[in-house]
Amino acid sequence: EGCVEKNYPHYGVNFMRNGDMYRRHGREHNIPYMLDVVSEIMASRWFHMAKGARLLVFQCDQTKRLTLLRRSSSNDKETRRRMSILPLSGQTAMAQGQDVGLLPPAIQRYTLTPEDEEQIALCNESNRPLTFFFRGNYRTDLQRAKIAALHNGKDVLVEDVKGTQFLEWMEDNTTTSQEAFIKLGTLSKFGGAPRGDRRFSYRFSELLSMATIPVVYVDDWIWPFGPELFSWKNISVHVPMNQIEGTLEFLNNITDERRCEMRQELLRLFHKYMANDTMVIRGIIETLERRFPH
Repeated sequence: EGCVEKNYPHYGVNFMRNGDMYRRHGREHNIPYMLDVVSEIMASRWFHMAKGARLLVFQCDQTKRLTLLRRSSSNDKETRRRMSILPLSGQTAMAQGQDVGLLPPAIQRYTLTPEDEEQIALCNESNRPLTFFFRGNYRTDLQRAKIAALHNGKDVLVEDVKGTQFLEWMEDNTTTSQEAFIKLGTLSKFGGAPRGDRRFSYRFSELLSMATIPVVYVDDWIWPFGPELFSWKNISVHVPMNQIEGTLEFLNNITDERRCEMRQELLRLFHKYMANDTMVIRGIIETLERRFPH
């Protein structure tokens, strides 16, 4: 939960980092306090005696801190290899085969009803008349404007977070903006999950909780967990950044049968590895156990 901006969705407004996580070091950098803690653990007698142990460091901060954390943790390369960093962003600084991507927190996690799950088991999509939807902030870059161009007002609904078309489309015009997002997510077969300021999306996890197949727009995405656990290709759609205009073509090429298989597998994996923090930790541990068998 420490990876969430407490004032979401008002990013950057009256927001300050926790002061106890940082201290001043030199003139140029604010060094995470955890550097001292990590170094102390890796230098400890216990860590050197427990040869099969791994240190897991949850890192929600900037990309450059991943490299800094790894280099400062220990002078011994073999010892450093026993540390796995779990970042939300910063794939270029990740150590392949060593680090594990962290599932973004779902700010608006939805709990499917037994009826919802029954419809998924029966491959019945009559309760999901929308093909695709996205509601978010267009501030990030021009790529989201390309997603907005997909809007047709019928089975494809795309709107800026400040817009009101979604609320007007809802039968109950008293529905709040957040409630509208959840409602439309459960009515949609697919949902957009473009990256934000960094290489992850809160929407990604929110869509998973609705069993709405995420459409991920980014070329250097950090997929949570690892390929040892499961393939994200089986439960999501990846659209390259230079092909956003072709999103609907990607989606229309997925057969009804395949879409049903994807949603059923998504629901199964969500319950097993993503439904709550405990399940996420379970997925991380299983990934590492398969990657580093003893």
